Amino acid sequence: MCNIAVCDDSVSDRKHLIERIYKIAAGREFRIYEFGSGIELLEAMKDIRFAAVFLDIQMKGMSGDDTAKKIRDLDDSLVLVFYIGRAPITPERLEVLPFRYLMKNMPDAQFDAYIKAILDKMEACSSMPVLAANLQKRAVYINSKYVIYIEKYKKSTRAHLVPMAYEIYGIKADEHGKYPDVRISDPLEKTYEKLKQYGFGCPHDSYIINFEYMNTCTAKVLGLEGVDGEFPIARSKAKEFHALKGKFIRAKYVGSDEA
Repeated sequence: MCNIAVCDDSVSDRKHLIERIYKIAAGREFRIYEFGSGIELLEAMKDIRFAAVFLDIQMKGMSGDDTAKKIRDLDDSLVLVFYIGRAPITPERLEVLPFRYLMKNMPDAQFDAYIKAILDKMEACSSMPVLAANLQKRAVYINSKYVIYIEKYKKSTRAHLVPMAYEIYGIKADEHGKYPDVRISDPLEKTYEKLKQYGFGCPHDSYIINFEYMNTCTAKVLGLEGVDGEFPIARSKAKEFHALKGKFIRAKYVGSDEA
């Protein structure tokens, strides 16, 4: 089930939008949360992962613009929609990558068409699992498409991300160019169960890999883009791993995951 946030300091505007969403939803499963300020929304995002956020720009206290920037610091993968009365489109507002500008005075037909497009986009973006992670005591939600591999590390697990993801999530390197650990909240086995139907394989008890970034593979070892060294494929994992690898390759290059 997807979570949707509606953030607007006008109770009547929130009510109108929520009514229209339910009207257009047509059996889709989701839960809507209402917020009267950006501060309330950002506080909730520490515990709730939203697939879509409808955000007013002109609010009392923290503005929608400032709220949008902080939203993107926490989650780059959600569908962000500016729900506005009168507010121009500016270069700064485009930087946070809004999917739509939903005008409050739009004709009903156009308003409903936009909501349908937003719900469709939300479902498409939610198809790849999002992983709850900890970064220096800060909660962050990582879209799994950015994960190269996940490994057991000490008493937890940590994710290794594609370079652009560190910038997207505001993760800064130290003076030596080393990024802080991105620790995944769930154990490796549970994470694998969540990911294995989305192009991930588990060639060894110690790590999970994203087939998207695999550049070499033999019966016993594999290599990943941008990662030094080779990863062994355990004999006990080989059958399932190579089956998932074949399924991924067929889906990507042939257009079907059928044998």
